[in-house]
Amino acid sequence: MHDAFMKPNMSDGGRPFVWLVDRRPLCRCAFRTMLSEWAAGHDLAVEVAGADAVEPSDLDGCRLALVSLGGADLAAGEGLDLVGAVQARLPTVPLAVIADAEDARSIRAALGSGGRGYISTMLEPDVVGSVLSLLLAGGSYVPPTAFLSSDAAEAAEAPATATTGVNGNHMPLTERQQAVLRCLHQGKSNKMIARELDMRESTVKVHVRSILRKLGALNRTQAALAAVELENRGRRREAEIPAPVLEDGLSAPSA
Repeated sequence: MHDAFMKPNMSDGGRPFVWLVDRRPLCRCAFRTMLSEWAAGHDLAVEVAGADAVEPSDLDGCRLALVSLGGADLAAGEGLDLVGAVQARLPTVPLAVIADAEDARSIRAALGSGGRGYISTMLEPDVVGSVLSLLLAGGSYVPPTAFLSSDAAEAAEAPATATTGVNGNHMPLTERQQAVLRCLHQGKSNKMIARELDMRESTVKVHVRSILRKLGALNRTQAALAAVELENRGRRREAEIPAPVLEDGLSAPSA
């Protein structure tokens, strides 16, 4: 076994750590180097070890687990046994999957195996740091593509007055709910939303519950990410609309 994957002294000095699992030696080293600066900012070490190379007592100081699967076909179940093994050892510790795939089926498969977050290798390093900080603080991160319906054509043809939710249903949001959703996307608390939109905080809570139900989202993070995808869909739909043609056959200038 490669020495970088041998059982380390994971509780050295009692310092909390991030546990990185990756079966590829070169990728382990690369990810460990990339994560070191972020981890130091949170007073964490970065430890690398296989799921079968550690004892339960070795994991006492683990604050975040990362399972890197590279180009595995997650939709077909490849690599998910490793995710399940790590999650079983740390059922209360946030776990994130790092992989190349960006399709909705792969992301949902990874999260269904116990992941609280999914990190695509297409993300910029500074974005990854923000995602890891969110997970460390008890949040969750799901890429917007995870909310795409299996029938992309149907989603693209959804009427402009409807909102496509996580479960693929089309549920209309009121103008007030759309305003609240935009605030959720900006990471604002209920109190901040109430102040900005001049409404009671209790009313904001009612709107948030309704938004989650209509989008089929489990929490505010999923709703905010769904808002990103909805905005992107709107832009794509607008880009596909041809410019009006004038009577002389010339296209009208774009705004």
